[in-house]
Amino acid sequence: TVNGATAYVPRPVSQTLYRKSGDVHGSGANGTLTCSTCHGGSHALWPNQDPNANDNQTAKQLQGYDGNIAECSVCHVKDDFKTGLVATDGGSSGLGVGQGVRDGTVVDSSSAKAYLAGPHGMHPVGDESWYKNADGAAANTAKDASKKFNGGWHNDFAKKAGPDGEDQCAACHGADHKGTRLSKTLTDRTLMNAKGAPVKVIKGQVIGCDLCHTLAKSFTDSPKGEAKLHAPPKPQTFSLEATPATGGTTTGTTGGMGGMGGMNMGGGTTTTPTTTPPTMSH
Repeated sequence: TVNGATAYVPRPVSQTLYRKSGDVHGSGANGTLTCSTCHGGSHALWPNQDPNANDNQTAKQLQGYDGNIAECSVCHVKDDFKTGLVATDGGSSGLGVGQGVRDGTVVDSSSAKAYLAGPHGMHPVGDESWYKNADGAAANTAKDASKKFNGGWHNDFAKKAGPDGEDQCAACHGADHKGTRLSKTLTDRTLMNAKGAPVKVIKGQVIGCDLCHTLAKSFTDSPKGEAKLHAPPKPQTFSLEATPATGGTTTGTTGGMGGMGGMNMGGGTTTTPTTTPPTMSH
């Protein structure tokens, strides 16, 4: 953003970001969240441009403003990240949430492998434990840094490489660390720099690493690897067979969606009923 004008630069993104049909940052039986959980229905993505639309009410009630769900506090309790809970070690797959895999165990910054484990591999959003203070986080190293706060987990994880040795910050903040549309704030916020001074940002502002410190500091010891494309999980094959009330059969086999009532969406084959469905009466 320069002089109030924002320009969006095209960036390649992982195939899994939009094609895996679910976010796996959660753990346990209900760990996978469908896209609509945070972004709204596939044909009614949040926000609705009408500020008073019903589509916007869910987000407003949960986080105080419209748009996709971005505040960690919607699902997490206060201080959930105060002692960690922000990264995994990749387990046997060696991949992180950003690559569409929830594997391994939760780790802190002392782990050689520490992949950010928020939605789409993000860091906590709107949580002071990330940018202000966290139990066990390393202290700010700036000469004029405040002694009251340690800077949160940001200091510990900013230099941690992703599964491909890539700069995890660059995924959203850009290879130049000046920000992209993926690092745009969805609401007004007040953050804090190393000195303890407030840093105010407004809704729609693209957040770059130079908002709070120099780019030189941002790139010091930052990972130099290159992120690779990780193919999404393959669709599961299934078969559907139904017998209409008046006889005849409908069958379908597909490699993805399809095979329902003669609709073939996944490259499979279908056979439609040869009889007329019964007349409905009330």
